[in-house]
Amino acid sequence: MNTHFSRLGARSLIALVVLALSIAGVAAMPSSRAAAPLTFHVTLGAASPDMALMGMAFYPSDLTVHRGDLVVFTDYLIEPHTVTFGVDGPITNPFAFFAPQNLTGLGTATFTNTGILNSGLLVPNGPFGNSLALTVDVGPGTYAFQCALHPLMHGTITVVPDSQKLPHTDAQYQHMAHARMTVDVAHARDIAEASAEAAATASDIEGTGIEVAVGGGNGVSTVMRFFPSDLTIQVGDTVTFVNRDPFTPHTVTFGAEPPGGDQGLVAPANRSVPFNTATDYDGSFNLSSGFLLSSLPWGNMFSVTFTAPGTYGYICGLHDLMGMVGTVTVEA
Repeated sequence: MNTHFSRLGARSLIALVVLALSIAGVAAMPSSRAAAPLTFHVTLGAASPDMALMGMAFYPSDLTVHRGDLVVFTDYLIEPHTVTFGVDGPITNPFAFFAPQNLTGLGTATFTNTGILNSGLLVPNGPFGNSLALTVDVGPGTYAFQCALHPLMHGTITVVPDSQKLPHTDAQYQHMAHARMTVDVAHARDIAEASAEAAATASDIEGTGIEVAVGGGNGVSTVMRFFPSDLTIQVGDTVTFVNRDPFTPHTVTFGAEPPGGDQGLVAPANRSVPFNTATDYDGSFNLSSGFLLSSLPWGNMFSVTFTAPGTYGYICGLHDLMGMVGTVTVEA
């Protein structure tokens, strides 16, 4: 009898000890949330060293964080971007988002998922800086953001409960982001080759068959060059400039740019009407295609008939600082 109760008592004691250790272990177990808020980094866009090839994406584009964490968005390139929350559907007027909206200070914001939060144009040496430090102050859920300038440039921030472990550290996100940058820039190189070949064959447009490809892209991988960038033709020849990127606008601008900055470049300047006819050009006036995009009334093609010998330089008014410039040499 005593032996029976001794064994039972021993078993009960062991069970109590195990239970006590378990409770102590649970109490001592650290929360999945870090003691201090974590900081995550997102890079806006990617580019080859000469800025000819670009990736129009957030790197990384999708993050998982805890409430109170900080997400720092930075644009290191001269191609501007925005970080814009709270807009449903595509942005049809990007100019409305050039200035910041609902920030807590220059380059700082707290995201509460209330209305629109917009960084304004982020670009090095720009009036609003090139970075936005965003404090995430919102409950669990997935929240979308986008760039107002580039239609396929989207991302999400997913907020999880404090008790849930985050899937990746900032360092891991950066490793994945750089891998994605490499892929997107490589795709842009393939697109550049395709644009150059299309211009050389000019098999998909009507007219003289003398074509200059104006960039190229698929909405993420983008080319900032003319193909060919230096062209020699004869007096009376017509050159057709074709924007081969359905998402990124470009211009073909001879002489001085129209006033008004980027907005002044939207519409054609001194271009013949109807817009599908060629404009005669002898270098004596300023001439600009306007934004070349198939969705605009003047389309993605711009034809010029050169009526006098000379060398005529032109630029993309949006991307000339990236090296998107060209010349047409007209021989008698």
